[in-house]
Amino acid sequence: MSADQTFLRKELQEYWYTWRMRLLVIPVIFLALTGPVLAYFAPEILSAALGMQSEPLPEAVWQDVYHQWVGNLQQIVPFLLIVIAAGAIAGECATGTIIPIVAGGYSRQRIVVIKYVVQTVVGIIVIAVGTLITWAAGLPLFPDIAFAPTLRITAVAAPLVALLVAITTLASSAISSTLGAAGASIAVYLGISGLTFWPLAREWTPVGLLPLLGNAVTDSGASIVWPTISSIAISIICVVAAIIAFEHRELSGS
Repeated sequence: MSADQTFLRKELQEYWYTWRMRLLVIPVIFLALTGPVLAYFAPEILSAALGMQSEPLPEAVWQDVYHQWVGNLQQIVPFLLIVIAAGAIAGECATGTIIPIVAGGYSRQRIVVIKYVVQTVVGIIVIAVGTLITWAAGLPLFPDIAFAPTLRITAVAAPLVALLVAITTLASSAISSTLGAAGASIAVYLGISGLTFWPLAREWTPVGLLPLLGNAVTDSGASIVWPTISSIAISIICVVAAIIAFEHRELSGS
């Protein structure tokens, strides 16, 4: 088994057997299972909250199931991904577990790349499974629910995950504190979210991925090309910058 395969196996095992997988999978499955129920009963809940004097609200439709899920992908899941990725390098540097690996001659460049790839792929798979569960959980309540939005939502979410993990990997490589890396990455994500009102940013930058998640429910025809290309380009830049930052980082005992 090569050094790369050994390190990849280590990363996958750590992700599977530690708090990382539980922190991501349990909330995603919970949200995917409960989202359709909330969407179905939302009109009744709102009517009860508004009181008897309000006009009857329209009945829920299957699109509401996906809109509920998209809201989670925009508001909750990114923070989970960031918290997990923030400790990938900063956490191991703080505990010293990365020192023997580096001291043994394993490339810092490969450490960053493999950590990034593992977290990105796992994040995309978990979101894809969560989207599929959302569709399946919605079937008993909305028998006419379409399957196609699951594919479109996953296609938009994938470059967003790649971007968020890349930004956080850079922060984790450059900042000594896991909490600091998470805070910086969350601030960047909030900045991206705050620019969704700007048409030019939505059309040409990763900012467009957030509204495109909502558009994916109804296939509005909005172009995913440039937001995806720019996300991939920025992700590559962030990973390269993360490699440079980690290569210049001093590790006590290395």
